[in-house]
Amino acid sequence: MLGAAPPALAREGAPWSGLLPFSPPALALPAATIVAADAPPAVAPDLADPIAQLPPLVVPAGAGPAAGRPSAMVALYVSYAGLQALDAVTTLRALDAGASEQNPLVGRAAAHPGALLAVKAGVAVGTIYLAERLHKRNRAAAVVLMAVLNGAYLAIVANNHSLGGKP
Repeated sequence: MLGAAPPALAREGAPWSGLLPFSPPALALPAATIVAADAPPAVAPDLADPIAQLPPLVVPAGAGPAAGRPSAMVALYVSYAGLQALDAVTTLRALDAGASEQNPLVGRAAAHPGALLAVKAGVAVGTIYLAERLHKRNRAAAVVLMAVLNGAYLAIVANNHSLGGKP
């Protein structure tokens, strides 16, 4: 069984206090026990349930899922980044199949795969950054924005795919 952290490690105002939202198991040292030489051996802890042996995880107030963004936003961000990558791949393949880039902002970058990937990465990061800023002011609008953008890029990827950009 794990004991409490020594007072020197657990004291308030220490340089490391407040850096972690929980007490790491490495700092929760076993309690010191002095045992006489002729004392019976200590009973081994019950290893049938090792999870029960762990110290409780302490989450600070306001740090749970309700305080952050909804899980829908995370899913929308991941799918948006994935759709940007698919757009780059299907665009390059469609160009190889003889299609031409219709977006004048990306036209010159499409001729160079590295440049196209850089543009797509920048668009994904910039859009997610702006959606995060919007999320702080209007959560519903941020979710709607990301859902609409995901739908639009899904249509773009499907179009690229139909033009010969099969991944």
